[in-house]
Amino acid sequence: MKVTLDERTAKTVKIYYEQSQQPYIKATLPQKAQSLQEALDDYQKTLLPGAKSFGRIIKADGKYVGDIWCYCIDKQEDPNAMLSFCVFDKSYLNKGIATKAVSLFLREMREKYGIGNVGAFAYSDNHASLKVLEKSGFAFVESFIEDGRESKFYKYTFETENIKTENYRIIPFEEKHIDAVLNFEKELRRQEPDTYFREPDEEYRKALSSSFSDGRFINAISFIAVKDGDVIGRIDASIISSRSDAACCSAYLDWICVLKSERHNKVAQALLYALRKKLKAENVSLLIALMAQNDEAQRFYRSVQGASIHDEGIWIDI
Repeated sequence: MKVTLDERTAKTVKIYYEQSQQPYIKATLPQKAQSLQEALDDYQKTLLPGAKSFGRIIKADGKYVGDIWCYCIDKQEDPNAMLSFCVFDKSYLNKGIATKAVSLFLREMREKYGIGNVGAFAYSDNHASLKVLEKSGFAFVESFIEDGRESKFYKYTFETENIKTENYRIIPFEEKHIDAVLNFEKELRRQEPDTYFREPDEEYRKALSSSFSDGRFINAISFIAVKDGDVIGRIDASIISSRSDAACCSAYLDWICVLKSERHNKVAQALLYALRKKLKAENVSLLIALMAQNDEAQRFYRSVQGASIHDEGIWIDI
């Protein structure tokens, strides 16, 4: 199903207002406009110069099925804007339409206003909207009670595209880079002998080389950070294909590592940004990772933009 965003008009505002009066929508989404005229007046304000709100209609295969909008747009405030969305056509619920619309709209917000983050509220019992926010990269911030009902506040932080890579570059890991990667892994063990134990021997070289022609690795994605011809960092992930949701919209972060001597130069952030950009291009909306217990890894993962920490990992021997 193709999801697109289109212009709001007075006609669509009227349709949306009428559709939003459905009991199930009123029960899950607070309504600002209490009359059609108020909704039309609010829409006219969005057309004025310097407007603090902006919206689009959501289409699924060309059919108008919902709205998405932002409000309280102000780069001097935190968050810089607030987001809300609604798919009002019941026959189009639970089909991933809202998640795709949020992704498209966030990109448009970023390009149009240059904002750095976006907030969103949802009632705590509105599990569908909470799931959309989490799949879209929003991180849970807090719960609060207003008018006797609990809500949750989430925040999305845009991944910066201005990570300075003054003396290194991020490139895809290809078979021709194996020698440089093996040298990196040897240096990694030299700098931290008590952390990495498996030696990058000839057996590992052969396995690494064969992975580039082995069909089992078709969903593997790897990038390396290169400085003066030497590899100083590496990131590896794999897109997960599962019939539980009949989709390939998740990925697993297997490894990210940077030479100790090159850390604190945003190499890991640059590697992660390259990976996320590639995954987005593959229509992957969620990256799952296990956090190492060491303090340095904990600090890094807790600083990742648009990430939330929940659940508990488990290793099961086969």
